Amino acid sequence: MRVLIVEDDGAVAATLDDLLVAAGFETVAASSASSAWEALWRQPFDVVVLDVMLPEGEEAGFDWAAAVRAADFRQPILFLTARHDLLDRVRGLEIGDDYLPKPFAPSELVARLRALARRGDIRPRTVTVGEVAIEPEFRTARRRGVGTRAIDLLCRYGFDRLGLHRIYAYVLAVNPAARRAFERAGF
Repeated sequence: MRVLIVEDDGAVAATLDDLLVAAGFETVAASSASSAWEALWRQPFDVVVLDVMLPEGEEAGFDWAAAVRAADFRQPILFLTARHDLLDRVRGLEIGDDYLPKPFAPSELVARLRALARRGDIRPRTVTVGEVAIEPEFRTARRRGVGTRAIDLLCRYGFDRLGLHRIYAYVLAVNPAARRAFERAGF
């Protein structure tokens, strides 16, 4: 099972990595919302472990999770954070799928991740922004009518070299509200 760990504290990220690898998980760590977007577009993950407070701001984890949902990604998200307040826990459960405050029992974290991973689809089949439809699984993009710069970039540089997240960011530029939401999330 592949887990994306989004944690800005290097020591905590290393501890989580050690714990999850020992439990049989494959992990990738991201230290910011921006690097989490890159990882999420680069490869599929079965579940995301997400801190609320990231370099982009004290609520950046909440904003990133909301943007992930808006982009129709379906990876279960477990908030793992020092924020214990009831309002934070409720907000995390409304945006994500689970919420575990620090400190936590390692066996409980592993059990929660395994339970979350059993819940189904992890990536959208097609992400549509305006006239452009991006299919991450097949690394293709289509537009009804005339081509766009995003499609041209795909043809010229390919998904792997340019990075699907950058292409998606370009496509979002046509929608100011979506762009503002993604900027708040560090995209």
